[in-house]
Amino acid sequence: QGNYAQARALYEESMSLFRELGDKRGIAQVLNNLGNVAHLQGDYALARALVSENLAIQRELGNKRRIAYSLNNLGEMTYQQGDSAQARALFEEGLALFRELGDKQNIPTILNNLGGFQSDQGDYAAARALYEESLAMRRELGNKPGIASSLYNLGTVSGYRSDYATACALCQESLAIYRELGDQQGIAGCLKELAEVAGAHGLPERSARLFGAAEALRDRGR
Repeated sequence: QGNYAQARALYEESMSLFRELGDKRGIAQVLNNLGNVAHLQGDYALARALVSENLAIQRELGNKRRIAYSLNNLGEMTYQQGDSAQARALFEEGLALFRELGDKQNIPTILNNLGGFQSDQGDYAAARALYEESLAMRRELGNKPGIASSLYNLGTVSGYRSDYATACALCQESLAIYRELGDQQGIAGCLKELAEVAGAHGLPERSARLFGAAEALRDRGR
C-alpha cells in the first residue's frame, strides 16, 4: 500500500506539470496510470472516473490504438463494477478498432474479455467462439502465456457445459505450458479447474488432492 501511495503522489506531481504545459498526451497517460493505481488500491469508482477522463482525451487526440487500449481498460473496470451492458459496448468498440488496425497482439486480449463477459452471462457457445478465435491468434503469434490463458478459458467453458473430457484435456495442455513458464498462479488455476472436473467425475479423493495443491500454490504466492 505504501508503494501505491508513493506512486500516486508521483503521478499527481506529473499531472500538475503536464496540465501546466497543456500536454494532453501526457495528461492522458498519467490519468491512465492513476486509474490503474486506484484500481489496485480497490477504489474502483475513482479508477473508472480517471480512465473515463483518459478515454475522453484519447478520443479528442484521435489515436485509434490508444483509444482502443483505453476502451478495453475502461471496459474491465466497468464490468468489475457490475455495469455489464456498458462494459460490453466498450469491449466491442475496442475490438472493432483493434480489428481495423490489424492489431493481432491486442485483439486476443479483448476477445478474452468479451469471452469472459459472455461466459458470465451464461452464453457458453458465444464465449467458446471468442476464446477459440483468441487461441488461434495466439498460437499464430507463438504467445505462450496467451495460449495458456486461452486454453484455460476454453477449459472452464467446457466445464460449464458439462463437457468434462474436453475441459480436462484443455486444462492439462494449459497446465503444461504454465509449468514450462513457471507461472505459479496459472498452475494453481488449472489445478483448481481439474479438481472441479475430478469432482464432477465422482473422484472426490483426486479432487481434494488437486484443490489442496492449488491452494498451497496460491498461499505461497501471497
